[in-house]
Amino acid sequence: MKKNFKILHANWWLLPSSSVLVDTTFILIEKVAINGTGFADIDAQRIMPFVLRLIVMISVWICVLILAVKRWHKRYNWRWKYSFCMLLISTLLLCYYIVVNQNRFVYYYNRNITLLFGRRYVNLPTPLAESVAIRPLGKLSYDGESVRLYGSNGVYRLIASINTHMPGKIYLKVYEIDTGIRLSSGSIKRNTVRDVKYSNNTNEWFSYDSVFAIREGKIGEPYGARLELWFAPSGGEKEKLLWSSQYFISGCCK
Repeated sequence: MKKNFKILHANWWLLPSSSVLVDTTFILIEKVAINGTGFADIDAQRIMPFVLRLIVMISVWICVLILAVKRWHKRYNWRWKYSFCMLLISTLLLCYYIVVNQNRFVYYYNRNITLLFGRRYVNLPTPLAESVAIRPLGKLSYDGESVRLYGSNGVYRLIASINTHMPGKIYLKVYEIDTGIRLSSGSIKRNTVRDVKYSNNTNEWFSYDSVFAIREGKIGEPYGARLELWFAPSGGEKEKLLWSSQYFISGCCK
């Protein structure tokens, strides 16, 4: 045991490398764990491994920092320089780990606030429940610009009358308000993207109709979401935000 300690003491400069290895491994594990998940998939069962990994990373980082400070008198030695560089890399990896999981911090903060003070966004409008007839895409209207959201329990329908005055595509983006996480991004864009019909007449509007599902969240557990209707011009110009509104919605699949 004493011999092993002497070997470890003689090779102290290898400890920073182990810190970088630990940080890199945990970051890869975390990236795989949160890949493709939304805010509602972050539950109590997954917070403990994250917290434990963070504690280990910080503990190893502190040990390396103390070791580097104690060996300050050997700062002209290549081993000290190597360990100091590894310490800087470990610091950057630790910061990156925290940044990657910032939505998790925000989610748990807001969830605890909800448990203490009740649900937020209860004053937001809910999607309309009535059934409406199908509107052919591009149907001409003179009734003015309008956007309405219908549906419940994760399945929704957006109907709009709009004129972009130029060719392009319209599609929808949905974000959870508290964390800013974009919800079901792939499926929503795929199901809502439409080639627009337009005119130069300011008194004409054309119908847009799309159905989409939001999988994040549970039925009966509503939360605040922001819906945005975007227009991507065919000429390559910068995308434009046409409409944005906040609703009290729920997911359907988790």
